[in-house]
Amino acid sequence: MRDQYNVIEERPIVWKITSEKLKVGDWNTQKAETYFAGRHWFAWFTTDIPIQDGSYEFHGLPGLIVKLEDQTQSHRFTLKAVKNISSIPKDVFGANEITVNAKQYSKILKEYEEDPTRNLRQVHPGGAIMITKDGQNSNMKEQEEAINAKMKKDNNIIELVQKD
Repeated sequence: MRDQYNVIEERPIVWKITSEKLKVGDWNTQKAETYFAGRHWFAWFTTDIPIQDGSYEFHGLPGLIVKLEDQTQSHRFTLKAVKNISSIPKDVFGANEITVNAKQYSKILKEYEEDPTRNLRQVHPGGAIMITKDGQNSNMKEQEEAINAKMKKDNNIIELVQKD
């Protein structure tokens, strides 16, 4: 529910860098391709920013990935700006970060998908009335139905092949 997970990723990403170039925003970029977690991905990276990182799990190119999309274009990431900031708050969302490996995270995610309100029931036993963020009353069953409907609607998972 409120937990944040830092998933230690151990799957290598093998890139094929092409000669294709593209201007993305203010950056001159070069194209790279990979097959990762069941999807074919295209990345556009810039060596103007010598950071070998990018969106989601993607990294390892000789520059920052500024645009990333899968072959079906159902998942797209585009860098809009780069800003200097003095510090990033460690606890951005008000929860502690829990470090887990990929197998542990897959288990946690599966348990959540099977029973999304389990943690709420542990806090509010017996189907107690809850006050939601918008101030409206709802019982546990309605909350569970709403979460299940949202998961069913938002079912375009990024990884078609699950972590082992």
